[in-house]
Amino acid sequence: FPPDDNLIFLLNRSFWLNYHYLMPWDWKTDEFGGYDRGITAFTIKCLEELELISGLKTVSNNSVREALYQAATSKKTISDVLEQVKKDAEYETAQIKLHYNH
Repeated sequence: FPPDDNLIFLLNRSFWLNYHYLMPWDWKTDEFGGYDRGITAFTIKCLEELELISGLKTVSNNSVREALYQAATSKKTISDVLEQVKKDAEYETAQIKLHYNH
């Protein structure tokens, strides 16, 4: 598509729900809205600020990029690499919990 064509927006948005269902544990994947945007993400952020919830798992761009690379270049399945991404997210969440806020 040329860069000034609006159809690219529809193409990019059409795969959003797939990500939501592949990684439902990622709190930023809202079914309605974009990544880290929307009413659900806003509500979750507010609840975290009020310290009513904690331990929110999310995935970094590098983790997804590495997982896709491993799935493409090795004999690992998508399920295996997504499980590794989830473990990485849990590790990063545990590290954030260890940070001292003063």
